Amino acid sequence: MPRLSCHVSARTTILCLSAVWTDLTALIQIHDRALWHYRQAIAELKVEDYPGAQIQIQQALALDGRQAIFYTLAGQISALQGEWQLAITTWKQAQRLDPTNPIALQCLQLLSAVAQQN
Repeated sequence: MPRLSCHVSARTTILCLSAVWTDLTALIQIHDRALWHYRQAIAELKVEDYPGAQIQIQQALALDGRQAIFYTLAGQISALQGEWQLAITTWKQAQRLDPTNPIALQCLQLLSAVAQQN
């Protein structure tokens, strides 16, 4: 049975690390753009531009759909627009990503309490 050589040159290692760094840089840039849209959504909320906030948070989610805080804010924006089912769906997604997310948990508990009273 032939032996496999595991020798890797310094040049190969540098090229490999360079490729990894390039990939990480691209991911960081995407995450930074997603955070920018998240912050823009908050700014739109402050001036009560709910459709504008919705557009911004959707951009953030399109760039990075793994952030519970993005889904939490999306739920809040939906609730402010009276889109309760969408709010519930997005808060549940926030909880799936971060089961300890206090805002999503509180919003869902509040809606559950209101539903039980009606």
